[in-house]
Amino acid sequence: MKGIIQKEQMNPLLLEYSPELWHAPVGAYLVKKEAGIDDQDVLTAIEFHTSGRPDMTLLEKSHLCRRLY
Repeated sequence: MKGIIQKEQMNPLLLEYSPELWHAPVGAYLVKKEAGIDDQDVLTAIEFHTSGRPDMTLLEKSHLCRRLY
């Protein structure tokens, strides 16, 4: 995952966080690249399902909550 973060020039701050959090943004990238899904709402929900973010949509909240329970 570190290689994808570097190769795809994702936010370099990701590498300062625990590797357990890397799968969310890398997963969003892979879903777009490998599965061809380009729905930004879906990709954002995947990207932030481990950390959350301000002003999350209902889809993002449901994906985050699903992970917590």
